[in-house]
Amino acid sequence: LKDNYEGLAVMLRQNSYDNFDAKDEKLSIQFGKNFSNGSNVSVYFDHYDRERIRGIEDPKWADGDFRRLFPADDSDIGQFNDTTWRNMSASSEWAMFYENNGGNRFTMYMPDDSLCAVDKAAGASGSVYTIPGQDNMCVADAHSIRDNQRASYGQWMDKRGTLERSNLLVFFNTTLDNGIDAYTEIGYYTSKVNRVLYPGTFLGSGSSTKKGGATQPFKIPATNYWVQQLQRADGSSFVDKETVTHLWSRYFRFQESRGYDSKRETFRLLQGFSGSFDGGWDWDTAVVWSKATSDMDNFGRVSMTAVEEAVALTTPDAFNPFCAGLNCNDDGIYVTIFRDNESDLFMMDFKVSNPSVFSTRAGDVGMLVGAEVRRESMTDLRDPRINGTITWTTHDGRTFPYVSDIANSSPSPNTFGSRVVSSLFAEMQIPIAENVDAQLAIRSEDFDDIGNTVVGKFALGWQVNDKVKFRTSTSTSFRAPNLITINEGFIVRSNTLSDALLEKGYGSEIDGYSIQRAAQGNQDLESEEATNYSIGFVIEPIDNMIITLDKWSIETKDTIGLFGEANHMLLDTLIRLQGGPSECTGNPKVIRVASQGEDDDDGNPMTWDSNLCPAGRVQTVLDTYINLDDRKMEGTDIAIQYSADTKVGKFSVKLVNVHYDEFYQEASGVSLQLIEAAAPGGLLAGLPAPRGFDNLLGMNGKPADKYSMNLSWKHGPYEVFVSGTKIGSFYETAVNDNAKRSGIYACSGTASYDGPGCGDLWFLDTMMTWNLTLGYKFKSGYRIRGQVRNIGDERAPLADEYTWGAWSDIHSDYGRSYSIELYKKFN
Repeated sequence: LKDNYEGLAVMLRQNSYDNFDAKDEKLSIQFGKNFSNGSNVSVYFDHYDRERIRGIEDPKWADGDFRRLFPADDSDIGQFNDTTWRNMSASSEWAMFYENNGGNRFTMYMPDDSLCAVDKAAGASGSVYTIPGQDNMCVADAHSIRDNQRASYGQWMDKRGTLERSNLLVFFNTTLDNGIDAYTEIGYYTSKVNRVLYPGTFLGSGSSTKKGGATQPFKIPATNYWVQQLQRADGSSFVDKETVTHLWSRYFRFQESRGYDSKRETFRLLQGFSGSFDGGWDWDTAVVWSKATSDMDNFGRVSMTAVEEAVALTTPDAFNPFCAGLNCNDDGIYVTIFRDNESDLFMMDFKVSNPSVFSTRAGDVGMLVGAEVRRESMTDLRDPRINGTITWTTHDGRTFPYVSDIANSSPSPNTFGSRVVSSLFAEMQIPIAENVDAQLAIRSEDFDDIGNTVVGKFALGWQVNDKVKFRTSTSTSFRAPNLITINEGFIVRSNTLSDALLEKGYGSEIDGYSIQRAAQGNQDLESEEATNYSIGFVIEPIDNMIITLDKWSIETKDTIGLFGEANHMLLDTLIRLQGGPSECTGNPKVIRVASQGEDDDDGNPMTWDSNLCPAGRVQTVLDTYINLDDRKMEGTDIAIQYSADTKVGKFSVKLVNVHYDEFYQEASGVSLQLIEAAAPGGLLAGLPAPRGFDNLLGMNGKPADKYSMNLSWKHGPYEVFVSGTKIGSFYETAVNDNAKRSGIYACSGTASYDGPGCGDLWFLDTMMTWNLTLGYKFKSGYRIRGQVRNIGDERAPLADEYTWGAWSDIHSDYGRSYSIELYKKFN
């Protein structure tokens, strides 16, 4: 943006889509005025209004069972057709329940299901139950889950919600009577978002819910009115025939969709002054204040207290867990909860510069030195039902901070944090020879919470001749731990994971179950530090052509993150295997309950390996933000630019290729120990090794190449722009054509992607899109442009990613779209 703009310009744009009904509209206004005293005021405003795109608008998004997109034969593609691609949830309105504290299960089925018709004519001999007057389901003594009864999130979710966004920037520049230049910047940003998600369930599902063992166990007493109504065809009651005292929900989903309304605002104010000292020194100083707020209301959430009270009623207004979407009596269980965030920044800086501090035979040496002080603060306020003000307690006494009063939501305390950072910096431009220049820079930052760090840069440029310039640089940089990772309180999250120890102990696969991860901030974190290198050249082989090539590398150490629940549990398994039957502690960060035994699929008790100390399921994994292993990236950037002014118009073209040579995540310490133990012959052989190590290039959203091209032609009032983007191919490691289950490397129990007996990984091919823009400028000064984006209507390559079936971080899946733009600049 120009801070000395003069005039008035207005732009209107509307976007539409081939595959969706949504429209996007944008208004931009630029205004500027010069005053007789040399002052200038410049104003920039834009408003963006985006409509909703729902998941059900696209056939792929609406149905999470992607197996339908594969052939059923044994072709190369057909061999991938397994339940890995069934990205649907067993937790649906067709619920499943454990009977009492045993392992027997009852499941709801659609009325036309074969199980609903079993022995209806025979009456009392069949274990099939219905509710008189409710003909939309039956409850059967069975535990198979029909594919058509699984939940596809795309049926409810918005791919994107509605968005209204406005941005205002005001610049004012003037010269004071004493000759000092003053500049002021005022900024205001606001946005409103509404997005619908999918209905919630309880934290913890599947076998972990037996005997109420889930994170949020949901107990349905036999006295519930609707449990009392269940009966066989002969009128005999469910409670009497099955001797039911209560049910535990194994799979369940509420009816009302969750979602959120979010409002964000940012205010920014800057006041600066600049001038000159004697001796050729220029100075500049500024004060900046910025405040950002985010207020989010999350609707459609279920209060655990309210739903427990509702399901305990013995009257017809009781919550009906067998409603299957009709007459659930659930109005009183839904609440709206909030999350309010605020961040503040106050900064002052002062710097002086001189283009000629002193001179050498090669030229003048320039210098800049300065200082900066800034204060950052943040506040993260959670709803009372989340932060522990309003609590809910499980049947076995667990409460905040391990569970919250909101179903499907983990507890989170309020978080506060602030820091003051003092900085000193200097930079020099040094001519080494007539055609060789160097740059030297250094910056020191002192944080009052994590200590200090010093980084620097050295760059060298050599103009070999009029056609060729050589350049190289080396620098260090850092990324300080943010205020969340340092100050966050005790945060508990639930995930469904496989338990390596149980699989080793029982010698068989055990279904994943709900496990809690407890993490918190770490005051001892250090900054991530990176060393950057680059070397390259600039060539101008002919007039108006520039070719650049730069080879670069980035080596990062002390990366910040979590070691992870799965890795902690794998370490627990290794320690116990190494210690044998006398090792009953394992990894102290993995908290297990006492062994209660496990049953096989037929309900028979499984036998524990006598070489291991008996252990039960994991209740909590204690995980704290830490500095992890090192990472190295290498690549090559190539760009070619050319322009030509001819009798038939002005042409320009730019081609860019970003090529990654390496993306290597080092494994050391405990991570390396686990990887080695998981190799063939190791104690953890046959178990999944820690993932995300070794060379990750070409895997999981990290293609080796990205290309872009821009071509333009202008002639008189006409203009044409063509642009294209190509994203390289990569493999998805969670999917292969002979995997025993998803989420494991191609060779189970190893960190390798190839080898004897390994399956082929799922391949995501390159994605290339082209855009075309046509423009015309009228004599009146109006300009009109029409654009077609993604001319070929290319869709994102299919990926095993929940709901959307695409690697959304790098692939756009909206297909072809259009825009029309009208622009006018007024003198």
